[in-house]
Amino acid sequence: MWLNKRLILIFTYNDGSKTLNIPIVCKQLAYYLLLLVVGVLLFLAIALYTLEHEIHATKVQTKKLNRKYQKSTQVHAQLNQQLQGYLEEIMLAGDRINDLEDFVGIDNSQGDDDAPLSQRLDVASITGMQKTFIMRFIPNDNPLESFKRVSSTFAKRYHPILHRMANHTGVDLSTPIGTPVYATANGVVGFAGRGWNGGMGAYSSSTTPLVLRPTTPT
Repeated sequence: MWLNKRLILIFTYNDGSKTLNIPIVCKQLAYYLLLLVVGVLLFLAIALYTLEHEIHATKVQTKKLNRKYQKSTQVHAQLNQQLQGYLEEIMLAGDRINDLEDFVGIDNSQGDDDAPLSQRLDVASITGMQKTFIMRFIPNDNPLESFKRVSSTFAKRYHPILHRMANHTGVDLSTPIGTPVYATANGVVGFAGRGWNGGMGAYSSSTTPLVLRPTTPT
């Protein structure tokens, strides 16, 4: 039988030879062991190659992620800077709205500072428009673009016609003849003429909804 077959190995030396008698089974086992070692080595080689390829791919992906992270960090810093600028602008707008509210006379002592800026701005705008509308009917402007002097103040004076001390209920401005005279508020002309008018000469008067008959000498 094949189990009885043997492998005879003869090793020759200078001083003689040596014979090694190996059964065929050991020969087969040696072949199988050699094939196992070769298979393991091949598997290790393939595994090492695959692992090296994965490591290389991981390094490449890590570099890409690092570049994206750095880019995201820069964008984040820019956004933070823009956000800080927007916050500073909002704070400045809040301060200006506070100034506007103080100017138009809105009282914020009850904690209205916590209201949205848009709402506060609307309230201030409406209040300002209301006061502007009212101020249009209150005499609050100069009737002359320029004048030489104030010839008579609002006080007691020596009356030039009655020749006695009397109250002067107005202010006289001295200016050349022909100088334009403007109404100090919106109103309706109630009188204009050169006839008898109490000694005022050329005279006109207007009536506003809020102030009765402010006079404008011409």
